Amino acid sequence: MLRFSVPKSGSIGARTYFRFPDMWLPSYLVLSETMVDLNRYEVKFRIVRGRWSPAKAMFGLCVTASRSKLKVVKNEQEIDLFPRIRQKPRTGDESLHSDGRALDVSVKDFWRWSSSDLLSNTTRGIFAEFVVANALGVSLDEVRDEWGAFDLLTPKGVKVEVKSAAYIQSWHQTRLSKISFRVPKTTGWYAETNAFDPEPRRQADVYVFALLAHKEQETIDPLDVSQWHFYVLPTTVLNERTRSQHSIALRSLAVLSGGPVSYSDLRNKVLDAAR
Repeated sequence: MLRFSVPKSGSIGARTYFRFPDMWLPSYLVLSETMVDLNRYEVKFRIVRGRWSPAKAMFGLCVTASRSKLKVVKNEQEIDLFPRIRQKPRTGDESLHSDGRALDVSVKDFWRWSSSDLLSNTTRGIFAEFVVANALGVSLDEVRDEWGAFDLLTPKGVKVEVKSAAYIQSWHQTRLSKISFRVPKTTGWYAETNAFDPEPRRQADVYVFALLAHKEQETIDPLDVSQWHFYVLPTTVLNERTRSQHSIALRSLAVLSGGPVSYSDLRNKVLDAAR
């Protein structure tokens, strides 16, 4: 096992020193206490004036260091040591566990504890995405992408951004909330490459503005899709606005979109906007 440190700058170049003689190393590298499994491959290193470089490798495997990352190449193809982890949907019945022993608490208990307040800003926003996804026929077999450049991809390939607002909040209010939506251009980030777009822009083809429009505390119910109003705009309309490029008020949204549509009409409205 070869252990090496990474300076605070994050580089692993000339200032990283090793005190190992030439030897055949086991098939693991440890990078800042993170274990990297190189399967059955063994790599021979030599130390040269405080720098390190690969001598020759078995099975065509080569390891090199740049200023920002460790690079492993096998047969002239770079091996991705830390690819994106794609999660599968959970049932909720999975238990927390310790040393192979199941604990008397499940993922469903976590969901109940963390996500029951559907009126809170954060949870309502995620729930609005879920409602819109169902209306558009988006598959629920894939886990929601928390940091995706856009929120939803329809079966027709339309990229959709969902924005949410409500008159009624879960905290104490002296009046109903004033409705507006933030619509800034963003720098898209992609989990597959951990890279950002070079220029900020609006990433989606269509925006869906989901307003929980009910105004009575006693009867508000986010699960009742009839209490939601949906306003749909092509991204081109937002880009061409001469007023604020950072937010849009409900009155302007209603004029530009032609008014709200219901849950049952949302799919067709989005497809029309994408044409």
